[in-house]
Amino acid sequence: MRQRETIMVLDLEAPHVQACVETLEAVGFFVEKADDFNHLKRLPLGAVILLPTCGRASWVAEQISSHPQLSELPVIGFGETREEGLDDFLGWPLDKALLEHQLSRWVAEARAQQAQVEASALVTKVAQAGGVIADRASLEQNIGEFMRLVADLFGAPACVLLMLGKNEREVFITASTELGEGQLVPLDETAAVALKRRVEGGKALQVDEEEGDSLLGLALERDSAEGLEQSLSFPVFVGGVPAGALLVAQGDGPEPTGLLMQAGELLAQLMGAALQDSPLLKRIREQTARVSLERVATELRSRSLRRYQEFFESSPDGVIVLDEDAQVLHINQAGAMMTGYAVGYLVGRPLAEIVAEHHREGLVEIVQSAARDVPLRNFDLQLLTTSEDRITVAVSTSSLKLDKTATVFTFRDVTEAREIEDELLNTKEFLEQLIASAVDAIVAADSTDGKIILFNRGAENLFGRTAEDTVGKVSLDELFPEEEYEDLMRQLHSPHFGGEGRLEQCHKHARDVMGQHVPVSMTASIISDDQREVAMVGIISDLREQIQMQERLAITQERLEVTEKQALIAELAGTTAHELNQPLTSVMGYAELLMKKMGEDSPFSSSVAVIMQEAERLAEIVRKIGKITRYETKSYVGGTQILDLDRATEE
Repeated sequence: MRQRETIMVLDLEAPHVQACVETLEAVGFFVEKADDFNHLKRLPLGAVILLPTCGRASWVAEQISSHPQLSELPVIGFGETREEGLDDFLGWPLDKALLEHQLSRWVAEARAQQAQVEASALVTKVAQAGGVIADRASLEQNIGEFMRLVADLFGAPACVLLMLGKNEREVFITASTELGEGQLVPLDETAAVALKRRVEGGKALQVDEEEGDSLLGLALERDSAEGLEQSLSFPVFVGGVPAGALLVAQGDGPEPTGLLMQAGELLAQLMGAALQDSPLLKRIREQTARVSLERVATELRSRSLRRYQEFFESSPDGVIVLDEDAQVLHINQAGAMMTGYAVGYLVGRPLAEIVAEHHREGLVEIVQSAARDVPLRNFDLQLLTTSEDRITVAVSTSSLKLDKTATVFTFRDVTEAREIEDELLNTKEFLEQLIASAVDAIVAADSTDGKIILFNRGAENLFGRTAEDTVGKVSLDELFPEEEYEDLMRQLHSPHFGGEGRLEQCHKHARDVMGQHVPVSMTASIISDDQREVAMVGIISDLREQIQMQERLAITQERLEVTEKQALIAELAGTTAHELNQPLTSVMGYAELLMKKMGEDSPFSSSVAVIMQEAERLAEIVRKIGKITRYETKSYVGGTQILDLDRATEE
């Protein structure tokens, strides 16, 4: 097999168990054996539970289905007889090929269901953490709660946010599960070097070293990294630039699956977006040393350009003057600082030398068109710097009348803006995929007019509406009965149901497209921006199937009770008929003997005849009792219900 999946086998002192375990191991499964149900609850979570059918299997299966840890696992019986309440049954003796095929199918289904449940829970936790830091103005007050939610998501004992300063030798503990509200605690140069090396690749990292994560140890103010052998690092980008990292101590938490790592990267992206232009980021920058930039003295070669020099140099944007062949006639200080080149180096050289190769095509044509005053739209151009980095600049063009017409490129660095746009686009796509793949319905509505702005596939299934016919066209109040919607809004704005703006899990009734009421379980929250309500989002689970299962279970239990009662009546009737037949036979025999002895002239013959008649009547009743096949009753004196022999013996 591709993976040694765990099969949990419950013993219950049944035969064939050891032979079953040996067969499972022979076909490649890993077996955890439990003596009883309580022992089963303490074992590591497996994929399938095998249960011997020895008279208690139905009861044990019911106990397993009611246990929160085990309820998602399929329960398969094995043995010589099948019992009710099991997901599947394997007859004895076990066929290896059939065993491997059936269990592999159940393992795959169990893993898929577990993955759906985990993904849904992960979406909820990520959305909850993102909502905490959605308001930049209150980021410092809420960042501690964000760190605690991140630690809870990873099952981590500690979580730390480290941010780099402007000076490459400065780094700050900005938040942690221990600090609470946003505080800036400086670390030494060793931590700064380690953090910069860790984030420069821009990828999430998993540290798994015997000596532990020394950077996390420094951040937690420990003398050593003992106990921190495994940790996770997620780089935090602010404006497209690596500015820090989110460090998570793994501890005894779950192994970081691909989905969990994606969630960590998303949380780091959300933190970077929250820090952008926030008061907390301003505090970090105010406490760092500012790097002074040397001014590059330039001298204009052309007398024709000198009269424009003061104007060009006063511009905060970069300015490059080009001749008709796209060679540089002049570049101002702002432009030189953006690219890192000295003014004297660039003048007289083709602009193409500092333009990324894929942007060079058509550059001369653009320059010549601008010189002829042909209207051109602003465009992006990628430039190469002296440090071999690439910066994206937004360029506007104009012409300059000198001895020959020249072209002026005025540009500003938009690298961070474009990277943020790409980052936000990637984040949006990831969130859309994550939300679309969730089993539960996820619905968001605009707080201004109540119109639906988000409606995933789970919502389509629950409400019977398509997203195309719902988003922007249907209001949130149309998805709930009037009284339920009013109650939902009241609870969301109350501090008593999970906090103001948040609604903990509760049961409600939704309304589908046909107007039918649908029982659901839901959580909800209000998303705010600068203390202003922007949207409402709810995560809703359909309870119809669960309720139907409970109803079917109740009906089955009722039928079982009737069946057991009928079986008891039939057994009792058979026993009663058998026991009454012997004395009744004796009574009838002696009555017949008396009739023969007395003769017809005896004054007692009529009495004996009555005895004989009533005995025969009683014999008929006993015969009916012996033929009882089902439990049927009729009313008797005082409203009492008694067994109806005629209906109970009908064939």
